[in-house]
Amino acid sequence: MGVHENLEMGDFIMTNHSLFNTNIKKVYEKFPILKEKQACRAFTLSGSRQQRLFITRDLMQNPKLLLLDGHSLSLSSKATNEVFNIIKS
Repeated sequence: MGVHENLEMGDFIMTNHSLFNTNIKKVYEKFPILKEKQACRAFTLSGSRQQRLFITRDLMQNPKLLLLDGHSLSLSSKATNEVFNIIKS
């Protein structure tokens, strides 16, 4: 699937689909690289960009609680810091 399709999957189980446009704007503002790569297949992204995508896909649902395991696996220390900054924000 492509980057945009992955983000749409984050909206798939939501009952209020009208939030998708609002959420997708926020994602693309916060992570312009995802907007730039929205037509690309997710597997073509670097490891850190894939992790950003997967985290933001989960955040599209506006969860109250997010359990994460292995989101920094095999990432460089710089990429790990970026991923954890996303999680914190």
